[in-house]
Amino acid sequence: MTLGIGVVCDNGNYVILASDKRASYKNLRPNDEAGKIFDFDPLRLVGTVAGRLGVLHEIVGELSVQFDKLAKKRKNKPIYREHVENAIDDARSRQLARRYKWAAQSNYGLSWEQLLSGKLPHGKMNKIVWDDIKQKVFSVPLLAEIIVGGYVADEPVLFKAAGKQDIEGSADPPVFVIGSSGANYAMDHLNRRGQNIFSSLAQTVLHLHEAMEIARKKDHDGYIGRCDAYVVLNRQRQGFEQFPHECHLVRGWAKAYAKRSSTTSLKSGIAVNQAQLLLRPLAPGIRFERYRKQATEGNED
Repeated sequence: MTLGIGVVCDNGNYVILASDKRASYKNLRPNDEAGKIFDFDPLRLVGTVAGRLGVLHEIVGELSVQFDKLAKKRKNKPIYREHVENAIDDARSRQLARRYKWAAQSNYGLSWEQLLSGKLPHGKMNKIVWDDIKQKVFSVPLLAEIIVGGYVADEPVLFKAAGKQDIEGSADPPVFVIGSSGANYAMDHLNRRGQNIFSSLAQTVLHLHEAMEIARKKDHDGYIGRCDAYVVLNRQRQGFEQFPHECHLVRGWAKAYAKRSSTTSLKSGIAVNQAQLLLRPLAPGIRFERYRKQATEGNED
């Protein structure tokens, strides 16, 4: 598991995603250099993930294909939030179908068509047996959570898709948290700070810093590692930016506001300007070549 946070702030002018970098393995040392935030360039969207690594990578790869197809299909046409929502659901459903098919094949020797129809080469399955197999296969979990945020048609969007649950995309305040047990502490802190769409950039980076540190310290499973930087998208600027998690400015704010119930004074122009000066350009990440190839081939059909 892990910790991922997505927020919209400054009246919708910023979308920010944060994540730790720890990948945990059973009976092995964790890897603290894992990347868990992915961009979906050329779309102005980024995502962060939590769950089982193998499943997550497949979903992100599938989502890259869906977004590449969407960008090509809607070239010179606006992309709306419904398009993004559908792409996320398509990526999840494809991965879930693969897991169902494998569960049917590996556990019962059934093809997907046989599972759905209840028919074998020699005739129909016993209904009680068929119902029991379907119940077991369709109860296979989807151990994956993802937050996708950014801008479509200059509108800020933020989605959360957790396991088999319905996708969420209309949260008020626009704050989502995913991950292990420490994620609850992060969400609790963000609520206590009153993080919302009107929080300034300065307030938000402080709230994220505090939430990430509290979650890491209180996560009893040890699944949350360090965070290096947050990925930031600005409504007025193209491309991606990053804001350092550990910097003298935010550490100073964390110390100054540790015992204060409100961070409203960080709405001031000085504090916001100080935060903006720490933003640095971030080049789009290297995409999975095989997924890029799939997207290209899919558009040539």
